[in-house]
Amino acid sequence: MYNEIYRMNRPENEPNCTYREGTPERKALMEEVKRQAKLVVDIPMVIGGREIFLEKVITIAEPHRTSNEIARVHLGGEEELKAAVESSQKAAKMWSMMPMSSRISVFRKAADLLSGKYRNQVLAATMLGQSKNMWEAEIDIAE
Repeated sequence: MYNEIYRMNRPENEPNCTYREGTPERKALMEEVKRQAKLVVDIPMVIGGREIFLEKVITIAEPHRTSNEIARVHLGGEEELKAAVESSQKAAKMWSMMPMSSRISVFRKAADLLSGKYRNQVLAATMLGQSKNMWEAEIDIAE
């Protein structure tokens, strides 16, 4: 276990976009929503960094348009559950041994990606998967 003192800057809230009619951010987001609405994403289990696709799947549709399937989620059984528990215990041990500054950098990197490069992808997925409008999705992502 590392013993360190880490100073953080005062956190600031992520600014929310307005998505006013005609703005570039609204246009880009709506294009991403249209793109994702045409896809069916195949979602594997991920255990120990390995993607696992099994034959037992459930389909996910938009709650507000149940005729539009947007994902297929692969389900596991007892064997996958045991492997996942074992893997998570190993990961927890490794994580707890990392210096605090390294752990913080992981979350900062994730926040940067969510507020930048992947913002519209996550917003669109939230809108389709949870029947949220663009402002509700924006609030969820900023949090």
